[in-house]
Amino acid sequence: MNKIISLTITIMFIVIFTGCFGKNYIYGQFKSNYNTVNLYGGSKEKGALIKVADDLIIWEVDGIRKVNVFKLMFGKGIDSLILKEGKHTLGLSFFGTDINIGEVYYKPGHEYFINYLVVKSKIYYWIEDLKNNKVVYGKKKTKKDFE
Repeated sequence: MNKIISLTITIMFIVIFTGCFGKNYIYGQFKSNYNTVNLYGGSKEKGALIKVADDLIIWEVDGIRKVNVFKLMFGKGIDSLILKEGKHTLGLSFFGTDINIGEVYYKPGHEYFINYLVVKSKIYYWIEDLKNNKVVYGKKKTKKDFE
């Protein structure tokens, strides 16, 4: 019986040790379905469409809260929105961790994707303009950047 307990503790220690010191990568992915909120009020074609990767939610635009605290507590928020052309700031949440996106100029008719990579417990995030495949905020990271 003592050998079984000893073996179990050893296996648990190995699992915990390798989990703490191994490289863990979590990539953001497109969601299968988005619920777009039009904050611009105009047509979709004349606004900029912003989508976030899974597990990210938008809760603030230009310093104004768009999602109430109760929804945030349960991980609910905006996953896609349309903004008018111009510079905007965004407040996002990733499992309760706030992410502040500084001013980005959003062009009408463009689609933007806010993506992320988690390495261990650090979140790297960036915004891609999907129309011309350019990063407009932050720096795109891949697993290769950390090997």
